[in-house]
Amino acid sequence: MANTNPTKGLAAKALTNETLKSLKAPTDRPYYDVRDLGCRGLIVRVHASGVKSFRWHYRTDGKTKVETFGRFGKANGHISLKNARDTLERAKAKHQAGERVGHAEDDPETVAELAEILYRGRILPHRKRPEVVRYILDHDIL
Repeated sequence: MANTNPTKGLAAKALTNETLKSLKAPTDRPYYDVRDLGCRGLIVRVHASGVKSFRWHYRTDGKTKVETFGRFGKANGHISLKNARDTLERAKAKHQAGERVGHAEDDPETVAELAEILYRGRILPHRKRPEVVRYILDHDIL
């Protein structure tokens, strides 16, 4: 029988900011995972590059899914251990309520919505002739 628990067999530690900082990058493989004993379900993936990212493995519709919450650190765009734990608890609550995990209200649900976001955010502000891209989107893609 196949292992249905993706976190079984992972190293486990009660994570703190100091233990996260002390986790070393692997030299013999691309990454390794560490389970957080302080917050059930939180996993830290340590990449060979030294990047540490917070993840959660969960099951929905009979499939194992992975939600990545962000990178550990103090740099812009990175999150702290406390924020990762809080984000995981919110994600668990959404999952328990039957809502889609990781789905924001403004996420596009169709190709047309995605194309419009691309056009308004990336094409209009940066192109001299955005109408050419609009034509391609309307006639060739949509």
